[in-house]
Amino acid sequence: NLAINGDGKHKGFEKLGKQFSGSDAGNLAHFYEGMSYLKMGDFTKAIKSLQDFDGKGTLLAYQAWGALGAAYMETGNKSKAIDFYKKATGNKEDVLLTPLYLYQLGVAYETNNQVSDAKATFKRIKDEYPKSMQARDIDKELAKLGEID
Repeated sequence: NLAINGDGKHKGFEKLGKQFSGSDAGNLAHFYEGMSYLKMGDFTKAIKSLQDFDGKGTLLAYQAWGALGAAYMETGNKSKAIDFYKKATGNKEDVLLTPLYLYQLGVAYETNNQVSDAKATFKRIKDEYPKSMQARDIDKELAKLGEID
């Protein structure tokens, strides 16, 4: 809350985003504001702030898309969550965040009754990121979906 609204002496991300609108600092303030709202459980405000952020091809863009996926899942909009999780998995070189977002994408598919897409996503973790934390228990997720080796 202090990060978003400030403490009276220091401005919060909300005011910084408005004051420096159009600048890199204002843009980054939107990202941090959105992440703060997400952590606080205010998913509607998180979505608004994160959509105001423009990652411009940076690594933060993938994190913002993943956070948008999480916020949309929390609001029950699974199709939008899936769209943003797909975008968040676009950096194949990132062996830390990409498998995390792939796992979340697989879960989103599963909860949206898209079992074949969930299986394909979990298999991608197994094949492309075998050393990731998500790959450790991926066989359990696949077995739960009827895919047993």
